Formats: sequence, structure tokens, C-alpha cells
Amino acid sequence: MLLDFIRNAALLLALCWLQSRIWQHWGHRVVWSQLVLGAVFGLICVASMADPIELGHGIIVDARLALVSVAGLLGGPLVAIMSAVIAGCYRLWIGGVGAYPGVVSILLAALMGLVYRHASESGRITQGSTQLLVFGLLVHAITLLMLSQFQGTLEVSFSETAVAMMITMPPTTLLLVALLRG
Repeated sequence: MLLDFIRNAALLLALCWLQSRIWQHWGHRVVWSQLVLGAVFGLICVASMADPIELGHGIIVDARLALVSVAGLLGGPLVAIMSAVIAGCYRLWIGGVGAYPGVVSILLAALMGLVYRHASESGRITQGSTQLLVFGLLVHAITLLMLSQFQGTLEVSFSETAVAMMITMPPTTLLLVALLRG
């Protein structure tokens, strides 16, 4: 399970490294570039969901929430909305009993990124390593709360999933911010 999360995070980080090159060349202040960046973030989420960790029939986890939350934090509202819409539509297309909770977790991750961005811009909180790790923990706690609803139908241990997710995804969130800030 832990290796599955590491593999999923590595895919996400590699694609985001490529995205950071695009971001540096285009900038992210112009509306059209924000929409394009949001679409690229959304497509990277799709790539992450295309190789998910299956926990049960229709119940998957992957690294998409790290990226959607960081899209809100670094990219702002348009990037967050665009990435969340693409990721949410794909999660609905995959289907299964986890589809609607998956979409809710995507929307909440985008909202959390935007709230963190606002709090940071207003000087209420910084974006240091510790704060970003805590942010990653909170974002992925959403998934665990959603997954706890399905404990009886999971084909793998909930506790094993929770530990693996919390070991890998908060540092992935921190690394994404570092990569995208370049």
C-alpha cells in the first residue's frame, strides 16, 4: 500500500515538474493562462486517477487532492475551479460508490487551498514547511473521513490506508509547492 502511494505521488510530482516549466514561461497572472494552467492541473489529476489505488469496488484513492489543493493555494480561484471541475468530472465518469464522496473531497480540497491562500495573503498564516505539512494533513484528513464511511466495504485495511496516505501525501503537498514555486 505504501509503495502504491509513493508511485502515485511520484507520477504527480513528475507531471507537476513539467507543469512548473510551463508556469514559469507563461506566468500566471493573465486570465487565459490561469485557465490553461487549471486545465493542465486538472489533466494531471486525471492521470493520477487513471492509476489509482483501489480500496474496494468503486472506491479509489490517489494523489489528486494534493494537486487540487495546491492549485488553489498557488494558482488562485480560476486555476482551482478549472482543475477541480476537470478532476470532478473524471471522478464522476469513473463512477462507483465512491464517486460522489470523491467529488466532494475534490471540491473541499480546492476550497481549502483557496482559504489557505487568502489567509496567507492577509498575513494570518505563513507558507513555511511546517504549515504546508499541516495543510497537507488537513486536506488528506478529508479523504480519510470520506473513506471511514466505507470501512465495511473496503477490501484493504482502513488503518493501513490511513497510515500510508498520511506518510506520503502531506510531504507530496509540500514538494508540489516547492516544485511549482521553482
